Amino acid sequence: MTTGLRRPSVAIVDHHPITAAGIAAQLAEHGFAVAAVAATVEGPAAAGDAVVCDLRRRAAAATRRRSRRCRSPR
Repeated sequence: MTTGLRRPSVAIVDHHPITAAGIAAQLAEHGFAVAAVAATVEGPAAAGDAVVCDLRRRAAAATRRRSRRCRSPR
């Protein structure tokens, strides 16, 4: 019997294909429709109701390194 309710859809963005596939499988097991899987933010062909996005942390790490160098010595 169907209730007529639409499953929520999710677009997944992750630069690691294995991780993206695992996330997609887990979401599908828990009742979500996977609208798209992409390696870049520009990549998803379809929009979902929500987006799971892995942000690269290189920029944040570089910012922390620069801020450490700029601190005054104690």
